Amino acid sequence: MTQVNSIVIYPHSQLRKKARIVSVEEIISDKMKMITKNMIDLMYRAKGVGLAAPQVDLPYRLTVIDAGDGYGPRVLFNPVIISKSHRTAVAEEGCLSLPMVFGDVKRFRTVTVEYYDTEGKKQTIKAPVFLSRVLQHEIDHLDGILFIDKLEGEIKSGKELLDSWNQNKKPLLDITYPYRYE
Repeated sequence: MTQVNSIVIYPHSQLRKKARIVSVEEIISDKMKMITKNMIDLMYRAKGVGLAAPQVDLPYRLTVIDAGDGYGPRVLFNPVIISKSHRTAVAEEGCLSLPMVFGDVKRFRTVTVEYYDTEGKKQTIKAPVFLSRVLQHEIDHLDGILFIDKLEGEIKSGKELLDSWNQNKKPLLDITYPYRYE
């Protein structure tokens, strides 16, 4: 069984790979049920609002999200943005794979996303503003894109960490969740 027990930290190579589509047979498998359960547990342990499979070193188009909107954890397989608002907004973002690094990112204010649920059924969600931002951030992960690739201006905090990672240094991090480098 595939283990999901830590979050990979930038510049781990999996973070830059495009994830593969998950078949319906895979989606409904016991293996995927265990993976999604473990991803949700890890997301909560890390106090995150989203976690994509590449962040746990898995190549799947899969993300788990809890935007704190009372819905609870959502599991999205093969999510695709099918429409987006014309309006955009800039807001500060961070990432569990780039802990303690923050910066402003411009995103569409609202998006509509098609995805498959844990039963392999196609669903559509028209997301409000915060959930839209989370969805866009997590879908970017599935395409090998990180929030630092879309910064509006400079990094607000954590520049020293990003510089050390870019120089192939792997500092010990003081974070509450299990992590690993390449």
